[in-house]
Amino acid sequence: MQFKIVRAVPADVQELNHIMETVTAGMEKAEWFISDDMAYIKQHIGNVPLAKEDSGFILKAVVKEQDTERIAGFFMADFSGVTERNLGTYLQMPGTELELVAHMDSVVILPEYRGHGLQCRFIEAAEAIIERETDYRILLATVHPDNRYSLRNVVDKGYQVAAEIVKSGVYRRYILKKEIA
Repeated sequence: MQFKIVRAVPADVQELNHIMETVTAGMEKAEWFISDDMAYIKQHIGNVPLAKEDSGFILKAVVKEQDTERIAGFFMADFSGVTERNLGTYLQMPGTELELVAHMDSVVILPEYRGHGLQCRFIEAAEAIIERETDYRILLATVHPDNRYSLRNVVDKGYQVAAEIVKSGVYRRYILKKEIA
């Protein structure tokens, strides 16, 4: 299968939300994933190129099946700024470092398209956009400690476990960190 990784646009929001709902409903281990809603997805579409006020951006993996293209999955990068949502607060980063943090937020891939390396491709593409279009230089991600697939993918991309936390009072997560030039 051939996948194109491209930026999502406002017209994709409905389909992205549907993919999020489909994947969340079919999760075998619900504690591995914290679902977002349509408002959060809309908020993260982002401009091309990114603008200072953007909350992040979304990449989508597009696959061509017969004569139509379909979104196989998507990735969200979040720019939470110096707020309590910034994962750097769990690491006691000072405000000057919090300003440099971008979250490698969510990866959502429809079950029939898993196993094609999309998470790694999303990470690579997102890092390139962040490095080229922003001032963010500290990348943080969360992964459930038992999700060995995502954990291996993120670690293979150069991230290191910086802490283990409980997010939202119930979700065990590793915070993984990577700094870029």
